[in-house]
Formats: sequence, structure tokens, C-alpha cells
Amino acid sequence: MNELIKEMQVGESRFCYDEDDILYIEIAGEYNEQNALAIRDAFLEMLGMAKKNDEGKIKILVNSNAAKKPTPEARKMFSKLMEDESVGKIAIYGSNPVVRVIASFVIGFSKNKNIKIFNSKEDALAWFKE
Repeated sequence: MNELIKEMQVGESRFCYDEDDILYIEIAGEYNEQNALAIRDAFLEMLGMAKKNDEGKIKILVNSNAAKKPTPEARKMFSKLMEDESVGKIAIYGSNPVVRVIASFVIGFSKNKNIKIFNSKEDALAWFKE
């Protein structure tokens, strides 16, 4: 893994790859198509540097507590990112009801069936160990 970049900030959102081999994403603020493009670029850069498991996949933990409703264009882009071949389990946690409903909808149409929504970070991390 490239040791130079372990953390990136995109607008109000933060990406962090830690020694536990999990890509942490804190989604915050408004999401229109322009913001989504910047997040996509950061996501793909971090994904390329992350250490994959034996199956060539990376675990992703998303904190959606501070996220606001994304535009339809941003939702389409995020759903495509979840289907990247390097993506393994994705755990989304947070109490934002609008984001939870949108995430549930996107998950229902995603080809990646290793995506779940949790009430807490601890529950999400426990699922990664299963």
C-alpha cells in the first residue's frame, strides 16, 4: 500500500484508511453531481491504495450521520461505486432517517449484496468479523 496518503478530505466528507484494513468514510453535507464526482475520485484513489483481503476485496465503513439528501445524479454515481470489483462488505451506519431510506432503496437495486445498514458503528464492525 502507498503509505503517503491515508486520509483525504473532500468538502465536508472524510476518507481514512487505517491499519485495520478498513476504508472509513464519513459522509457529510450536500451532495449534488459536482460533489459526487469529487467523492468518486477520492473513493477510487483510496480504494486503489487499500490493502485487499484474500479475495481481493476491501471492507468499507460509512458513517452517514451528517449526510444530507443526495441528488438523483449523486445517488446513481454512489450506487455504481458500490459495485466496483474491489469492494467487499459495505456497512453503513447512522441515524439520519432520510439517508437510511435512500440507502435501503439503492441497496435493493445494487448488484453488490454485501451491503447492510446498522444503527451503530460497533454493530457494523462486528458484521465485518463474520
